[in-house]
Amino acid sequence: MILMKWIRFWKTHLMAHNNLLHGKSILENIVGIEIGTEGNAEIFQQNEDGTVSSNVIPNRYWILSPTPLYPFVEQFVKLEGSLHYKYGIQFSTEAEYKQSKNNWKYRQQKDIYSIANNEEALMVKDGYTFYKSMKPKEITLLSFDIETIGLNGYAEDAKLLLISTTYRDHLGITKNTLFAYDDYHDEKEMIEDFNCYVCKLDPSLIIGHNILGYDFPYLQARAELNGTELILGRNGKSIKFNTYDSKFRLDGTRDLLYKNVCIYGREIVDTYFLSNSFDVSKSMESYALKPMIKQLGFEKEGRQYYDAGSIRTNYTIPEEWAKIKQYAVEDAEDAVKLWDYMGGLYFNMAPMIPKPFSEILLTASGSKINSLMVRAYLQDGHSIPKATEMQRYEGAISFGVEGIYNNCFKIDLASLYPSIMIEYEVYDDEKDPKGYLLELVKTFRTKRLEYKRLAIETGDTYWKEMDTTAKGILNSFYGFCGAPGLQFNSLKCAEFITAKGREILEYTIQWASSKKLQDFIPDDEEEEEDVSA
Repeated sequence: MILMKWIRFWKTHLMAHNNLLHGKSILENIVGIEIGTEGNAEIFQQNEDGTVSSNVIPNRYWILSPTPLYPFVEQFVKLEGSLHYKYGIQFSTEAEYKQSKNNWKYRQQKDIYSIANNEEALMVKDGYTFYKSMKPKEITLLSFDIETIGLNGYAEDAKLLLISTTYRDHLGITKNTLFAYDDYHDEKEMIEDFNCYVCKLDPSLIIGHNILGYDFPYLQARAELNGTELILGRNGKSIKFNTYDSKFRLDGTRDLLYKNVCIYGREIVDTYFLSNSFDVSKSMESYALKPMIKQLGFEKEGRQYYDAGSIRTNYTIPEEWAKIKQYAVEDAEDAVKLWDYMGGLYFNMAPMIPKPFSEILLTASGSKINSLMVRAYLQDGHSIPKATEMQRYEGAISFGVEGIYNNCFKIDLASLYPSIMIEYEVYDDEKDPKGYLLELVKTFRTKRLEYKRLAIETGDTYWKEMDTTAKGILNSFYGFCGAPGLQFNSLKCAEFITAKGREILEYTIQWASSKKLQDFIPDDEEEEEDVSA
């Protein structure tokens, strides 16, 4: 009975393509998208046997503007509606696109809109998304960890000792492979063997803990100094480091600066960033790999530990070297455990959010929703609004009465803000005339209820993960309305939602404060208490 319900739901709901949620493209199993420079893009898809094939498709770069701009006035196309960015132009080559963008934005100070990430720009325009019809454990992945001498790969005494890898195929079969310095003539030979191994296995995900901050930069330094490259991408492409700093928000007060890394045709999962994003309640005692694994209860029985500071002096001792090798193997395994525990939340977003998967992991929830909205309007050929400059507005209620209390009772209003948006039909009819934001809120609420029911009926953790994903997006819509720099943000919607929330909370507090304990005890229980007294 449960199985039949699951099949019926899958056919009628999940297999029905929803352009608003998933974009207009029905292409499935996308595991990589790369943009060429001459008006084309390469799309990688995972096949049933786990192999990956690719197709080259046309790509056009695009820019939006309030008015046609010189010298391409006649090439601008008028979009539907009268929102701020109502004219659009497309370019065949990256060079022409960049030249025009730089000329208008920086030299002429024109008000234009474009998306900096070229893959995201294609996905928004043409409706592609990653991982449609895939589950997290079906994607091929390779986790790696390095052991070295020192923290700076350019230092005089720097040395690459180990590259430990854990590979998992589309069926869930794993294998560990270790690249050790004493098996090679020099570092160059070891790095190039590692390159060949990665390209032969052809994983779609490259995983590791703090690999953006440490492992990749160290490997790049050792490759450079040894006269070779990190050729880890598909089609024999070398990895690329951004020349500018990216910013990752660790919490409300701290940002982490890093140089982002791109691997052609593959997506990168840094579990240090993943765990910081996933742990919304900040319950982790540490975001170091081994303490997290231990706290989560994933520690392998008899796991080999080793003092990392002693590796540089002990690696030449045979019995210690054997322990260091095992220690490295289990570090690579642990990153996969973190991915399995935390990654599903973001993997299940990917079929909806028009961003490369690495960007889904690194960008804030407001940016994800904004991409959904921009895609929705552009695939209708409709103009889009300009981001509203946000001002301070009154938010939640926060007060307390000092003292020590016994027998405390906690009340949580589940999904208060999304419920307000649905109940009062909250959307900005000036910036969002089609009402797509409200439609998205309603859709995610409906899907969340379906996923929650299926999780209970089937006991399948997949539906629990889908419920968590829907909940995460649903609870982000209010924050999106009040966030700066987003095309579809709305000060008036944010103000209305918090005002209505305060009204509900104040009414609830006044109601509860006017009651006595006896008001909450049923009559039959009161009588029993009187008799016993």
